[in-house]
Amino acid sequence: MKIRLTTVVIIVTFTLQIANSFGQSGEVSNYYLLDKYIINPAEAGVDKYQPVVFSYKQKWLGVKDAPNSQTIMSHRKLSKKVAVGIKVFNESYGVLRKTGGEITYGYTIPIFKKRGIIRLGLSGIFYQKGLNYSKLELQNNADDKLYLDGYKAKFVPDVALGVSAYMHGINVGVAVPRVIQLKTDLTNKDIMEFRENREYIIYGSYGFKTDLRTFFEPGVLARVQENGDIQVDINMRLKWKKKLNLGVSYRSADAFVLFTGVDFSKISVFYSYEMGISNIVRYSTGSHELMIAYRFYKDRGLRKKKPLF
Repeated sequence: MKIRLTTVVIIVTFTLQIANSFGQSGEVSNYYLLDKYIINPAEAGVDKYQPVVFSYKQKWLGVKDAPNSQTIMSHRKLSKKVAVGIKVFNESYGVLRKTGGEITYGYTIPIFKKRGIIRLGLSGIFYQKGLNYSKLELQNNADDKLYLDGYKAKFVPDVALGVSAYMHGINVGVAVPRVIQLKTDLTNKDIMEFRENREYIIYGSYGFKTDLRTFFEPGVLARVQENGDIQVDINMRLKWKKKLNLGVSYRSADAFVLFTGVDFSKISVFYSYEMGISNIVRYSTGSHELMIAYRFYKDRGLRKKKPLF
């Protein structure tokens, strides 16, 4: 049985480039607008209750095998200075899949006579990256198709780092979601290595009240790729009567995002809709994300802390 090696290299290279572009295009949950732990390990335990959050995001509705992701996460303070967090995630984009988990340790340092704080975060990440050959469509003979049938996966460890600071309503932070970036080869003949670009997430926001019922939080977030690509989010969130969140975000060269969140006592629901402004709008009706959170109030003396949203 003879396989056309050039054909395999071209198809797998194209597939991995799609996955890499998917990562660069900002497959960061819009839920970061309400809980930044999802993008920065330093934000673990940012509030004094423990949220348990499930989120589902479907990119580019109407496009076959479009990217989608599911995440379950939780984080809480163990003391005034120490926090922990955990995430379990699954990401699928075409023939590629990434499934794994993340464990976080956070530490808080008071500054300026406790009028502000600096948070540090470190996460160990363990995931499996896989390629489903059975979904590849080759313009080739049947032997090639048989050779590529099946699913090949590799275990990949990594580390995430983050730092954030908060003072007088101003929140700024920097995170590196993938530090080590081990190369992986998902071909059957070890003919090509693949490594995702390192990404730096930089953000800042300022929250302020205009009256007893309304809270505003404008913000900006930049995702800077190691290869020089930059994507910027500019957003505005409004919170009314401590129950209803409304907001809008502009993601450069990608989408306008509309989002809303409602707080039902211990349960919260968040939904966002992305209206594409890139060429993908010709084929897709948009992207959707749904999040459901449940909050535990088990920390003694901490129930007076205002909800995250």
